[in-house]
Amino acid sequence: MVTRCPTSSDGGRPPATEDRDPPTTEPMGAARRSRTDARAVHPGDEGGPGDEGGPSLAQAGILPAVVPPTPLLPVAVRPAGPGVCRICFDGVVAGRPICRSCQSAHRHLGIPLEPITPISLAADGSGVYEALRQYKWRHWGAGARRQRLRLAGLVADHLSRHGSCMTPGGWNAVTVVPSLRRREGAHPLVSVLTMMDELADAYVPALRAAWWSGTLQRVEATNRWYEPHPLHRSRIRGARFLLIDDTYTTGAHLHSARAALLAGGASSVTTLVIGRRVNRAWVPSRTILDWASEAGAAGSRWWPWCVHCCPRPS
Repeated sequence: MVTRCPTSSDGGRPPATEDRDPPTTEPMGAARRSRTDARAVHPGDEGGPGDEGGPSLAQAGILPAVVPPTPLLPVAVRPAGPGVCRICFDGVVAGRPICRSCQSAHRHLGIPLEPITPISLAADGSGVYEALRQYKWRHWGAGARRQRLRLAGLVADHLSRHGSCMTPGGWNAVTVVPSLRRREGAHPLVSVLTMMDELADAYVPALRAAWWSGTLQRVEATNRWYEPHPLHRSRIRGARFLLIDDTYTTGAHLHSARAALLAGGASSVTTLVIGRRVNRAWVPSRTILDWASEAGAAGSRWWPWCVHCCPRPS
């Protein structure tokens, strides 16, 4: 896996995705740009998951011919330490190493929990929070597609910079936390991931909601919401998974999905979260949001930050 962690020569925030030179090689885990760039320059010109096809949005007069999406700026996630949960990085009452939600997940699932990798905090009104809400709005058409582009750029940038520190052994399969709603088609997050070639090539629909096999009552009692998909068991066994979720609130679904992959024979599962939901009304959460605001205002040569590898202001 090829990564580019920021160094002192970065000189601040990275340039927009479309301004960067393409990599000379594109191994698994390095963020390729072809599909994302094609959609960024000509939104709607080519059909993608969830699109109806037909003339492009530019041809239809809905959008101008060139509409580069504004990059999403992540809200810094404070590293684990006093007042911060070492699993999910939300604020906790002083003296507690992990939050109550993570304690509950550990108790119900019966397996050790691994720290998640959140790209950004997601509080009400933040750009990441709004993008995570709006990219699922099918009725919004071009607006939802634009938000998918922005989220794809955020994920691609994080993987290109910090892929090796979050998955030292690399990964060879990608999946998402499925929706528990009986929606038609794939989860909207799949349409975001398939804008990046290496994620599209490695994607495996490895999980399904447990109600497919009639075990929902048992699941509700144990927090085991998911099970390995019976059609893809051979692709799960021995695979090193990158499990991606869009929004993390209590973590019950993400940790259950990870447990299901391990039960299905996956050799390792690394979790990546786009937005770690935080509540400003909860005092410990407000504390880490205040820290993020101060850190962002001060600026840093380590932008964008990674909870695993980058130092930052205390």
